Amino acid sequence: MRNSQSAPQKYEYQVDLARGGAEVHVAEVGCVFRLRVIDWPPQRGETSRDGAVLDRDRLCAPMVLRNWRPGDRLRPAGHRRARKLMRLLNEKRISRWERDGWPVLTSGGVIVWARGFPLAAEFAASERTRAGVVITEEQP
Repeated sequence: MRNSQSAPQKYEYQVDLARGGAEVHVAEVGCVFRLRVIDWPPQRGETSRDGAVLDRDRLCAPMVLRNWRPGDRLRPAGHRRARKLMRLLNEKRISRWERDGWPVLTSGGVIVWARGFPLAAEFAASERTRAGVVITEEQP
């Protein structure tokens, strides 16, 4: 059992959406992440509360759910340029302890999702999207 004062360990999990979704148990942060492929445009009740839906056809292998790393960059939807994730975490006043295990999802090595931030602009669902991917996070 992990000491509550220790920082989360580094983690990295492959994500495969071939079966219409994936469930990733991340013991290092005590969460379960569910990725679900949905038809687009969505039926009522299929999207998450904040409407964060990725365009499945823009995602490529390998997809990896991992903790953030120094140097990681994200271009959130609505922004012109990529920003360092560390700076974004600092702006949200995320403590160093929480930041160490902060989850991100990458597609082909590019960050497409980071907990608590808008999706990467180039991977967000649009009017041309045929299938979306919804990400939810749950405490077991």
